[in-house]
Amino acid sequence: KAGVTLMDCSPTPNYTNFRGKMLDDLDTHWTQLLLTKGTGLAEQRIWNYQFT
Repeated sequence: KAGVTLMDCSPTPNYTNFRGKMLDDLDTHWTQLLLTKGTGLAEQRIWNYQFT
């Protein structure tokens, strides 16, 4: 309906799955792109905050 805001609807997922050269280029700045959750929790303290 016009003028009605839906409050309990999940947003449509909107992300890009980076692969190949683009992933390599991004990984030079953000190395966490290729780490697993387990590795992050074990080796990077900030991940504990993000995943729990």
